[in-house]
Amino acid sequence: MDLLLRLPGAYPPRHRSISFMVFSFLAIIISGYIFFQSSSIFTTPDLAIETPPDGALIQGNRVLVQGMTVPSAKVTINGYETFSDEAGFFNISLPFQRGFHIIDIRVVNRVGNEARAVRRIVVE
Repeated sequence: MDLLLRLPGAYPPRHRSISFMVFSFLAIIISGYIFFQSSSIFTTPDLAIETPPDGALIQGNRVLVQGMTVPSAKVTINGYETFSDEAGFFNISLPFQRGFHIIDIRVVNRVGNEARAVRRIVVE
């Protein structure tokens, strides 16, 4: 039996268990990374609108729309496009005529999932 362990290419049992543990550890780390990265495929991006609040009465002919979402995402507001910065913040000032308006805010993440928010405002 001792002779079999000393043959070239034959490792003692403890070496096989260490290499198995290292391989298992690396497999767990790689699987966790892939799962973490793929989680964005199944979720919609976060979208929080700071201004304007729903039902706001706006003075003037420009409305500031600002909020937070995922970093570097495309944000579309009533057809106008902008991008969030590295922190996820976006803002844009849009022209509006007097009257009642619906502001449609959409954000699309890198895999195409979309989040949407609506604000109803009155411009005086």
